[in-house]
Amino acid sequence: MASARLVVFIVSATAALAAEAPQRCPNEWVYFQNSCYAFMDVGVSWGTAETYCHILNPESKMLEVETKAENDFIAAQINARDGIREVWQGVNDLLREGHWVFNSNGQEAASINWHAGHPKTHIGNGEDCVMIDASGSWNDMLCEYQSVYAFLPSPVCELDAPDDSLIG
Repeated sequence: MASARLVVFIVSATAALAAEAPQRCPNEWVYFQNSCYAFMDVGVSWGTAETYCHILNPESKMLEVETKAENDFIAAQINARDGIREVWQGVNDLLREGHWVFNSNGQEAASINWHAGHPKTHIGNGEDCVMIDASGSWNDMLCEYQSVYAFLPSPVCELDAPDDSLIG
């Protein structure tokens, strides 16, 4: 009987420790594949979104989708949150029309899921920044976009999650 109680205690203690394991991300941030994400339910311009991310955490950057799995995760998060319909991504073609790069490092951004008819690469069209909608589709837009529909894309900030070996 005592050994059965010990086993139950060990299993219960192990479950409790797992539930209380150190978080990988700051409070209110969501973990996915070695990154932490902060979703803000406020619509702002692309430049303001970039500023918000640096204010929230100086080591964070605007969302930079690199894989289909990450794109699907972002779409699911948009759909699960009230007040968020679209989100800004840290991707732009400000220096050369049609050459999409990540804000954080200037490296070429893979085309994951452009919406039909996008990107619009007409010289001088001004749609140099990227948003993602609830279906996961990408759309190039004016960076300082002002919506007549009373909503703007929301900021999503991304931060590298701490290495597991550093936790605990």
